[in-house]
Amino acid sequence: MIKFLVGIWQFLTKGVFSVFSTHANEQSSANDVATTGIHRSKARPAKSTAELTQAFFDDGYEVVQEVAFQGQRGLKAQSRTAANYQTHEKKAVYYVEGSHYQMGYLLGQLAAAKVEAMTTRFLDSIIPSFFNSSEAQPKHEWLWKLAIDLLEDFDKKLRAVVPPPLLEEMQGLVDGCRVVNAQTTVTFEKIFALNIGVDFLLSIVYNVEGLWKKIPGIQPQHVQAPIFCNGFAVFGNATIDGAHYFGRDFMFPTADVFQDTASMVIYNPERPAGQETWLPLVAVTAPGFVGAVTSMNAAGIGIGVDMAPSGNINRSHPGLNSLLLVRYASHRGDSAEAALQTMIAAPRGVSWIYLIADGAHHRAAIVEAGAATPQLTVLDFPPTELKTKGLLPDQNFLNQHETQKPQNGLMVRWHDYQYPEAFLQFNPALFKQYNKPYNPAEFGEDGFINPTNSGTNCPQAYYFAPPRASKPDVVLATNMFITPSMRLCGMDPWTVEVAGSHFNNLQWRYDTLNNLIMENYGRIDAAKAREIVDFLAPYGKFPDYYKNNLRSADGKTVQINGATSLCNLTAKTITSHYGYFADEWISLRLPGYVGDYTVKT
Repeated sequence: MIKFLVGIWQFLTKGVFSVFSTHANEQSSANDVATTGIHRSKARPAKSTAELTQAFFDDGYEVVQEVAFQGQRGLKAQSRTAANYQTHEKKAVYYVEGSHYQMGYLLGQLAAAKVEAMTTRFLDSIIPSFFNSSEAQPKHEWLWKLAIDLLEDFDKKLRAVVPPPLLEEMQGLVDGCRVVNAQTTVTFEKIFALNIGVDFLLSIVYNVEGLWKKIPGIQPQHVQAPIFCNGFAVFGNATIDGAHYFGRDFMFPTADVFQDTASMVIYNPERPAGQETWLPLVAVTAPGFVGAVTSMNAAGIGIGVDMAPSGNINRSHPGLNSLLLVRYASHRGDSAEAALQTMIAAPRGVSWIYLIADGAHHRAAIVEAGAATPQLTVLDFPPTELKTKGLLPDQNFLNQHETQKPQNGLMVRWHDYQYPEAFLQFNPALFKQYNKPYNPAEFGEDGFINPTNSGTNCPQAYYFAPPRASKPDVVLATNMFITPSMRLCGMDPWTVEVAGSHFNNLQWRYDTLNNLIMENYGRIDAAKAREIVDFLAPYGKFPDYYKNNLRSADGKTVQINGATSLCNLTAKTITSHYGYFADEWISLRLPGYVGDYTVKT
């Protein structure tokens, strides 16, 4: 059966890689990832080991291990007070430096057991999170392995879209783990599958024209994509202390592994040849992931990513997206604009939402991204019936009223974005079409389409969602496109079926997050910003939201899906919460490890 499916995939992907041929040629040196591969400039002056040790101590940690490789250092530090509720293991953070291969090698040495857990138990268990076990029959269980089987078969071709430094780091992780344990099961193929596997899976899940039509018995109800995430940036008049806060709630299944492996890693890289900007950063991640759930770089740029089901995908290639693109853009972005340009140029293949916050220039943007394409025809995606009945704008209306232009398949809501309210006039008829109550008052700055999380007032994705906050120093996002053109891409019937009942939840989360920010506008400090980003926690206003999360053995607390983080981009500090809700938050002050970085204004 697997050989049959691989044959189908070969047919579907025939010729697709020519789209990326230019990019692949530029990165051809990445094919041999066993060596460092890229000539590099000298590293920026690094802190001494004593200074690094003191920085960890000042942040509440004790250095417990130091390793060296080719003159570069790696340090593991453990919190003096914070521990994992279930395992009782002290929370660990890491510092690595040098080329990307060297940083990977050092982290592999320091965290070999965690890398192995991520490339075995996590990799094997995360795929079922995308399928509805109550709907999928036992005969379909092999589907849960399908994406990884196909990915391993095609990984050499897929490598062409991954920046060579990150490929080097993957190989470094493998080699570092082998030094610790010659019998390790960690391989480059597993590391690569771990890092691109979710995007690869989404390129299948979001693809009605792909394997879903080829495999008998597979229906939309078999899918339950984990579409959860929240984020915001507040600065200027929104904050009482003048700081720029970037909050990220990356809500993603743990596979009963991530809660024990999640960590923060400080990367202090050498600059690859040909790159004018390549910044140090701290990433919320798990060893084995080269990408970042949330990142903050030395220039005070914070970046995160939210899942966003949409039809504007590359149906034959997952491309470079999500966690890897967050990490890549963070190294290259000394401003929000620079990070955005990296995302625009990337060979993206799957739809996601990216949040960029710039603490140096007090700017922020929500990037609504689909597959990279020179021409985005947004009216190709909604149901024909809605267009035929005149329930959606036509191209003339778009030309007249849309205020944003697609940039290689993405659109941007900057902090001063003005939503074209003419599109809201389509909502009364759309709500009526799907037998949902419509109240224009619900579409104001502080309205609620669903007053509670159990509400069902949304006509799935078939409406134009209100942008809510109109303040020039606030941006927020959950898992839905807001710009009208990208919203039309999200009306693709297949991805609407895949997303199922999530639309009511994500609209409620968006409205609730907006309401919390607006209620506290002008009075937000670090404590209030953390309270807002943590609004779904069991000890908050919605104690039952995570009632179905996996529990600790004693039943007293539940796992945190993913990680919740708050960055003060002015001070360049990050505070993060992962593991179990009973665990302490931990923090790092990035300048203490990589020095100060002066941003050009």
